[in-house]
Amino acid sequence: MSFLGDIIGQCRIPERRRELRRLCQSFADCPKGLVFSGENTRELFAGLEHTKIYLDQEESRVEQPGDCLPGDEHQIFCGRDITLETIVIDSSDCGEFFFANNYFFLRNRFLIHDRTGNERYGRAGPYRFRNLLFAPSRSSLWEIQRLSDIGRTIGPVTELDAPVFFMSTYGNPNYYHWLFEPTLLSFRVCQEHVQFPDGMYYYVGDAMPKTLPRFVSDTCQALAIGKSQLVWGNCRAPRMIGGFASSPAGSAPSPRQVHFLRDLFLPAGGQPSTPKRIYVARGNTRKRRVANEQELIQALRGHGVVPVVMDGLSIWEQATLFHNAELIIAPNGAALTNLAFGRSGATVVEIHSGSYVNPSCYVLANLVGMNYCYAFAQALGPNLDSHYTMDVAKMRRLLRRIGVH
Repeated sequence: MSFLGDIIGQCRIPERRRELRRLCQSFADCPKGLVFSGENTRELFAGLEHTKIYLDQEESRVEQPGDCLPGDEHQIFCGRDITLETIVIDSSDCGEFFFANNYFFLRNRFLIHDRTGNERYGRAGPYRFRNLLFAPSRSSLWEIQRLSDIGRTIGPVTELDAPVFFMSTYGNPNYYHWLFEPTLLSFRVCQEHVQFPDGMYYYVGDAMPKTLPRFVSDTCQALAIGKSQLVWGNCRAPRMIGGFASSPAGSAPSPRQVHFLRDLFLPAGGQPSTPKRIYVARGNTRKRRVANEQELIQALRGHGVVPVVMDGLSIWEQATLFHNAELIIAPNGAALTNLAFGRSGATVVEIHSGSYVNPSCYVLANLVGMNYCYAFAQALGPNLDSHYTMDVAKMRRLLRRIGVH
């Protein structure tokens, strides 16, 4: 009997059994997309004797709405429920799992895949799915192909002599996604349930540059992971551990993850002297730049605001800058991940382009007790990554509104 046939046979809930059959009807042994969640995970892996499943759920709510000028109000900043589910797989069933091409494969046929996008932001196609168990395709996630049809793209799989943890970001890592989705999130949850043995390997995948981004090397240092423990190529091990997270509302920081990161990166004891009012420039990026940034910076200097960039700084240095600041002004971007290190009672003003709105920093600011304010700029193009201009007079009016002189 096929693997999915096994799953269907083991499923004890008639409604779910019918749903599994419906998902599998297009191919005898291939689902269109089987949602991978706490509701069905134990059913899916019930037949694997040496595979343990741990489920971790967080539910909280952000109540405090963001502040803005009249006319800029947006419902996305008017309170949000946070629901986060993390699934940890710890398997010693040799041959059932392997890591390849930056993904977590199951039984040589299906891959477990986490999509962190959300259709609310205008993304189409596969971004509507999160945490899927499905057959991969070279060209489009909509095209269902058996793994045997594309096996030549996988390449050889190395057998490791020690357990390995899935630490891939599925692509070139971004600072925010590295810390919150799903790499360090699953690491934190795994540590709460699983004892990591000495000599553990960590699979980062071939999308991770061999010269590690600074925030990745800092994280490894903080977690006492040596570079010799990192694995870039396809691998299988006597014990495979990995975690997957999903949030129905899209990208949402986890309250417990914020505490984990603050414990990991906020220096203990005295803090170095850094500016109290900062403007965080977008830095080295080609997307969503503030076209009139120099004009904006010059105006902000009159309010005692000092421009800073995060490029080249360690996570500890970035955490210190944000923790010491009483006022943070910044365009939306990965640098605002550091709001996780902000100080309760401080204020952040986030600049959003007219074409892209993301609530992650609003949630982060509220989780650490910061006052969140926002302003909308004027997009210079129609797509999500278009540059934009920020009306300097409008920024001055917002600063007066919140008592910044």
